[in-house]
Amino acid sequence: MKTRIRNFVKKTFPKWYWQRLTYQQLIRNPKSFLHTSGWYQSYVQQQPQKVDGSIIPWMNYAIIDFLDDRLQNNFSLFEYGSGASTHYFAKKVAQVVSVEYDMHWYSQVKAKMPTNVQLLYRDYYENNQTYIHSITESGQLYHLVLIDGRDRLQCMQQAANCLHENGVLILDDSEREKYDAAFAASVLMGFKHITFRGFKPCGLQMVATTIFYKTDNCLGI
Repeated sequence: MKTRIRNFVKKTFPKWYWQRLTYQQLIRNPKSFLHTSGWYQSYVQQQPQKVDGSIIPWMNYAIIDFLDDRLQNNFSLFEYGSGASTHYFAKKVAQVVSVEYDMHWYSQVKAKMPTNVQLLYRDYYENNQTYIHSITESGQLYHLVLIDGRDRLQCMQQAANCLHENGVLILDDSEREKYDAAFAASVLMGFKHITFRGFKPCGLQMVATTIFYKTDNCLGI
């Protein structure tokens, strides 16, 4: 009887049938990707996190899984743009230096920073080099530089000079057309690249993150 009713509904109201089935399989099924990845929990909490509540970056799940297995506790990392990623990386590497241009957000992030994080505030406006050059202030070299803030093309060019010999650059949201020039520039700087695509926590569209690397890099690519 149930089979006959289901077949009738499927044939008579196909759109409604498949929408409901999709809802049941993706939203209500605890074994679906939306649940096991933490996407559903992140969407409800409006904060990127795994199922166990641990914080993850606002980056796609493919790149997060990749970095989870390859980050080492002796790495140093610089990031343009702070927040959830800062907390995540602070648990994975020895040192994080992060620069933020939004004072309100800087104050919120600063109040909760782990001890191995140095959070910088540098005002940003068009053609302001202070923000872009903040990575050079200490004269330090980094294993990884995450570029997820303002003026990403110039930041990427600047960061390339602040890497260890085996260091890598990570450009988030690399699917955006305005960052196409980064790929051409990376070739001139001697980098290869690999791109990871997928959903990010709370996100509804496919996004990309690209790692720019050289031979014998610290991530073993």
